[in-house]
Amino acid sequence: SLLIFGVSFFAATLLKSTIGPWLRLYSVLFGLMGLQMLVEAVCRGDNRIGALSVFRVAIKAVNVIMIVLFLLAGAYTFTVAVLVNLLAYIAATVVLLAWVRPLFSGLRRSLAVLVRDVKVYGWNSYLGNVANTASARTDSMLISAFADPANVGFYNLGSLLTWPMATFSRSLSITLFKGFTQQPRIPRVVVQVNFA
Repeated sequence: SLLIFGVSFFAATLLKSTIGPWLRLYSVLFGLMGLQMLVEAVCRGDNRIGALSVFRVAIKAVNVIMIVLFLLAGAYTFTVAVLVNLLAYIAATVVLLAWVRPLFSGLRRSLAVLVRDVKVYGWNSYLGNVANTASARTDSMLISAFADPANVGFYNLGSLLTWPMATFSRSLSITLFKGFTQQPRIPRVVVQVNFA
């Protein structure tokens, strides 16, 4: 939230865009998007793939419902569109957190175990996840420094069209993740299905 708030003051120079006030307005909501990563990690670690699926569908469903309600009220604007999208993510995250009920007791002991395990097994995975989360959707912002808003829109449309391809691969890896941890290598059939 603080990073987005700070960048908002340089948006006009860095991004050649006038979205600075919007970034400041929604910086707290953008920051809360990190909860989504927590929820996904809890569901993956606890092998609650059904809950994760419901979470992903719920985000889209809440988003569509809110858009329809605002359209019917005749109050759908750019500001509302951004707000609706962020609130859909946060609402679905809060509901799933209440459903999954992660425990935070013994946090110090759990963090010590986590740090040890990350050093042994998942350091590269962890760094990749942090880099992925930190750089999510920065491509659109960087492109906006070199192209006009219409071309950025076309770029985002192209990204939307290819989204199912990446989503399938990600869903497949999440579903099979627990089995992968017990195997020395990813089975050939998984690679072939993913390639197809």
